[in-house]
Amino acid sequence: DLDTTSSQNSYIDILNAFRTGKAQVLIGTQMIAKGLDFPRVTLVGAIMADMTLDLPDYRSPERTYQLLVQVAGRAGRAGEEGNVIIQSYKPEHYAVASALKQDYRQFFNEEFARRKKDLYPPFTCMIRMLCEADNALAASQTAMKLKEEIDQFVEEDPVLKRRLLFIKCDKSPIGRIQNKYRMQVLMKILVHPDSERLKAFCAELPLRTWPCSVYYELNPSSMA
Repeated sequence: DLDTTSSQNSYIDILNAFRTGKAQVLIGTQMIAKGLDFPRVTLVGAIMADMTLDLPDYRSPERTYQLLVQVAGRAGRAGEEGNVIIQSYKPEHYAVASALKQDYRQFFNEEFARRKKDLYPPFTCMIRMLCEADNALAASQTAMKLKEEIDQFVEEDPVLKRRLLFIKCDKSPIGRIQNKYRMQVLMKILVHPDSERLKAFCAELPLRTWPCSVYYELNPSSMA
C-alpha cells in the first residue's frame, strides 16, 4: 500500500522478493489484483471482498465483480491449479456469485436489468458538478450557487424540466481529500436530444470564475 511503497524502489523490491520466493505471502490493497503475473501463485484470498458494494456509487456492483475476477486471476497461472477464497458478508449478491462462477453473462444480465429498473446509465445520464475548496464554506456556497444557476436554466425551458429527473446539492461521499473540502451538485437526466442543451450548459459552468475549483463530470467513473 502507500505506506510501504513510499520510497522510489520499494514497490519493485517487494514484488521481486515475492517473485523470487524470498517472501512467501504478499498482502496488499487492490493494487496487487491487477496486472501482476506470478506463475507459482496457487492461492489467493480476498478479505472483506464485498465492501465496495456499500459505496454510494451506481457502479459499485460492476467494480466489485471486476475486482474479484481480477484478483482470482492471480492464482493458477502457467498451468498450475489455483484456489481462491473470498470472504463475503453478501455471498448471495449477484456480483459476488457471478464472480465466483466466472460468469460474465450472468453478471451482465443482472446489472443491465438493475440499471434499467432504477434508471441508471446507460438508460439515463448522471451529471456531477464537483466543488473543491480549502474551506468548507467556499465549497458549500459554490455548490449552492451552481444549483441555483442550473435550476434557473431548467426553469426557463419547460422542455428540459421533463428531462431532468432530479437534482440535489450535498457533500461528496468523501467530504475531504488532501485538505480539500468537497461538495457536489448531482443530476440525473433522461437520454434525449433535448438533454444535450443541459449537458452543454453544465459543461460551460466550470469555465466561469468561482471561489473554488469546479469540475464537470458526465457519468463519472467514480462517485467518491
